[in-house]
Amino acid sequence: MRPHPLIPNCILPSFDSPMAGDAKIKNTCKIMQHETDRAIPNNQNTKMANSSLRQILDEELKTIKTYYFNDFAKAESHILRAIPIARELDDTQLEIQLISMKAYNYARKARFDLAKAQFKYLDDKMENIEDPVLNCLFLSNKGAIYQSEEKFADALACYYEALALNIKEHFGALYSNIGMINIQLGNYKKAEKYLNKAEKTKVLNQLGGMANTHSNWGFLYSKIHKFDLAFEQFEKALEVSTQSNNKETETVIWERLGDTHDFIGDFPKAIECYEKALRLANEIGNNFLESYCHRKMGTVLKRMNDLPTALYHFEQGYDKAISLGIFQEKILNLQGIRSILRQQNNMDSALLYSDFLISELEQKIRDIEKQEFEDVIEQQAEDIDNLTKKNEFIEKQNQILYRQNQELKEYAFVIAHDLREPLRSISGFSTLLQRKLLKDYEQNQELSEFISFLIQGCDKMDNQLNSLLEYATIESKGRKEERIIQVSEAFESSIKKMEFRYPDHQLQFNIEVKEDFPLNRILVRNLADHLLTNTIKFKHPEREHRVDINIHGDGKDFIIEITDNGIGIPTDLLQYVFGIFKRIDKLNADGTGIGLAVCRKIVDIYNGEISAISDGESGTTIRIHIPQ
Repeated sequence: MRPHPLIPNCILPSFDSPMAGDAKIKNTCKIMQHETDRAIPNNQNTKMANSSLRQILDEELKTIKTYYFNDFAKAESHILRAIPIARELDDTQLEIQLISMKAYNYARKARFDLAKAQFKYLDDKMENIEDPVLNCLFLSNKGAIYQSEEKFADALACYYEALALNIKEHFGALYSNIGMINIQLGNYKKAEKYLNKAEKTKVLNQLGGMANTHSNWGFLYSKIHKFDLAFEQFEKALEVSTQSNNKETETVIWERLGDTHDFIGDFPKAIECYEKALRLANEIGNNFLESYCHRKMGTVLKRMNDLPTALYHFEQGYDKAISLGIFQEKILNLQGIRSILRQQNNMDSALLYSDFLISELEQKIRDIEKQEFEDVIEQQAEDIDNLTKKNEFIEKQNQILYRQNQELKEYAFVIAHDLREPLRSISGFSTLLQRKLLKDYEQNQELSEFISFLIQGCDKMDNQLNSLLEYATIESKGRKEERIIQVSEAFESSIKKMEFRYPDHQLQFNIEVKEDFPLNRILVRNLADHLLTNTIKFKHPEREHRVDINIHGDGKDFIIEITDNGIGIPTDLLQYVFGIFKRIDKLNADGTGIGLAVCRKIVDIYNGEISAISDGESGTTIRIHIPQ
């Protein structure tokens, strides 16, 4: 999922005290010290000290409320000053509220490890708190941290538990946040349901809750391509955020407006929106939003062919991401920089950034392995009484981790080998061609061979890049396509394509449909095309090619089986056929090795499974299970 700077509704405690500056606070401290030094009975001395501390604390809270959404650094400094005062006054409830806000500030910096450490500290304190309002606030803000980190299952668990406490003044913020999560997950009907609930409550959190909800509506409408309604909601959101002086929400609104203009092709308007978002992000000190906006501006400017300015924004985004340690933003900005350098024919620098990419990916693999190990150890300690369940959980997590590691390693391999090797070929033969042209114009045959090698290298690189682009964009193309068709219709269309594309082959296709089912039109057509093309690539030279397609169900899953009578796949190679760019040279077939990898990615989108069965001689069966 593409990273997005989510700003959930953060519920604040009610701070209603006069505002004071640093000078007034220092003066109050002097007065308090003077009164303490006077010869007053201890009980009176304590009361006066507590009264002065409470006055200072009230002023700190008012300042926090003023700057919490408009100047993160200033708000954080006052939060850090207020926490020890709350402890001194033994105000546990206020201490919990302040530490929750401190954790949310860490999340704004993408320091989710520090944010979660704050809540881990609070878990012990909350055990003795029976106040439902404070419990609701604690759960809501803990959910907001998970939501910012895009750990949506954990966030939803917190929000639903908070709703169960029945604190109605917090319903609006909770409903709005749940709606936003469902937009991110693609559950648009469910998102609409919760955003409607949020509006009906008429009570959102104090600072910008209604603006956030209007912004979420706009985000939803842009996702389902109802752009007029999206712009209307964004306009309302801007109006409310201006009234409430919530610059954080206003920043996200301008960024989402930029995304919407970008999607419909209005690039100048998109740049204008991103510039406003970038200015506000810089003003409030949100480096995460700054990095994101720089990257989005770079992407749009590249489309407008303003490569120098685009390069500047990608570099700025990369620098911000480096300072925050945001892996996905670092990778996306690096890819943008490398792409522009290639367009500018600056191949040496492009290769250098490819090395940077490899280094980042390798580090990510190490971090994933370390985190998974730590998670397993912690989970075993917590769930030692249920060993069977724990073993199943570990196995599933290991499978997910293995697939993630393999994809990262394969991507690194693509950058390090498949994409760099053609570049070396082009560079080497170009040098030879140049020398030959300068020294000897009579060796035409040899020059022709050099040029031929050059062209072959270019073609190879072009085919690999196109294949990689298809693999990388297949999911996003599927999301943009709203139409669905029956699986049988997609295969029948693909059969006609194969017969037209290979008129000289003796092809026999048989399709049997016992239980049909619908899938996304773009995804299922790509699936069918790659599967049937693959059977033709591996046809047996001495047999009339036959392909049997069987579409049915078993009550639990929908099943697609494609069986051919081709040359088959050696059994020791079956585990590799679905890897990206995994061409099996032993089979001597054309192609880039992307087809079955795309098929696996499409099946993964539907939480399905794909497998290959072959004895290596009499053909191959590709079997797909998609949950009903």
